[in-house]
Amino acid sequence: MHITILLLLLTLPAAAQTGKPPADRSPDALRRAIAAEVERGNAAFGCPGARAGAVTFRDVAPLRLGAASSPLEGARTAHVQIEACNVTRQQNVLIAQGQPPVAVLLLPGLTIADPVLQRDTMLALRPMGSAVLGCPQVSIVDTAVTRFDGNVRLPWTERWMLMGCGRTRPFEVNFVPGAPGTGTTFNFRAI
Repeated sequence: MHITILLLLLTLPAAAQTGKPPADRSPDALRRAIAAEVERGNAAFGCPGARAGAVTFRDVAPLRLGAASSPLEGARTAHVQIEACNVTRQQNVLIAQGQPPVAVLLLPGLTIADPVLQRDTMLALRPMGSAVLGCPQVSIVDTAVTRFDGNVRLPWTERWMLMGCGRTRPFEVNFVPGAPGTGTTFNFRAI
């Protein structure tokens, strides 16, 4: 299974590819390929020896697969349980149509922010995280929802854990959805 990882969230130094597609194009082969990419991605963050566990999928847009088990249209997310840097967490990957399928590494953890909101928030948060941690390179290593009323049209709060230079620091991230078609605003603070 050949998968290209795009780095929408600018979290790895370069795109990774698995190489030649294996003859096995089953969903299990896709799971193994995604798990291998997530393990390689965690190693690039300085967590060698990362081990991927269960991989589950959730369709986020109607998915139609082609003869090679490649998405022809639609998208799905893969959720990978990963043990890296002595922590077990969930790594998330968005898989979109293409030959080969394109996979975008999303933020780890349980954030409910969509991929574009994740990227925008991360790009705004990184400079502050760098200043707070006193480290030029910081990564978001986990996310969790701390307040959510069950409706994505209402404000919600998450905790994003940043890591840099061997130190970690949680940040509270508040999301405030606007009127339909206007997007979601956010603010954050170190906690």
